[in-house]
Amino acid sequence: MSAVNPLAAIDALTAQAHTDAWSARSDIDWWGAAPVVPDGVAAADYIDTISQLFHAEKAALAMATDLAARVAEPAAQRFLATQIVDEDRHAQVHRMYLERLGDVAPLDPALADVLAAARGWTGAPWVQLAALDLMLPLEVMPPLRRRMHAWPCRLLRQLNRQISKDERRHAAFGRSYLELLTPTFDPAERAAGLAALDGLWQRWREVTRARRRDAVLRPDRAELERVGDRLRALLHRFRLDGVTPMFALAA
Repeated sequence: MSAVNPLAAIDALTAQAHTDAWSARSDIDWWGAAPVVPDGVAAADYIDTISQLFHAEKAALAMATDLAARVAEPAAQRFLATQIVDEDRHAQVHRMYLERLGDVAPLDPALADVLAAARGWTGAPWVQLAALDLMLPLEVMPPLRRRMHAWPCRLLRQLNRQISKDERRHAAFGRSYLELLTPTFDPAERAAGLAALDGLWQRWREVTRARRRDAVLRPDRAELERVGDRLRALLHRFRLDGVTPMFALAA
């Protein structure tokens, strides 16, 4: 756990968000680079993969908007106001990239179910926040972004660099917010929240393993196991373990 006061850390992150703000139109070289489909990947599959990221960013925007109205702490509300702007910008740049590819694929129904389950949680808001600002930016997205960074598309790498910087700030907020709240959790709230997070992980894992179009992006079983291990360690840091097995893979 950090020795820094969590509220002070959140205020500092809010100030940093204003300093780091970037423009979807002027800070990406839209005219100097064009989308490049990786060798061996069908254009339709590539469009479908990027489209799922676009839809996920729209869902993140909706969740951040919901959370800003649900959290009680003014410092968290102020930070979430900056995250709403970030998530909207992320959705914009994915949409602009897809426009240059010439199409947008629909949201995968199975992924839609995962996103709806996350947004539909009506229990303590820290559960949604842990999903949005810890699980997603710390463990779910980094392996995907590392793979995309190795692809030949310079334009996509620009998008990923800008988005990754925002996501690191969101994750820092998530850590500070949980450090602020975890001492107040009663056992029932803790257990319910952990079960919900584990359920979201299991749903996402199944969607990820089932998506045939993402063969070049989809993590293999070993990588999923590593992500699960890191998620367990992350929640242990906040004394949020105790549900067994958490983030484990079925046979």
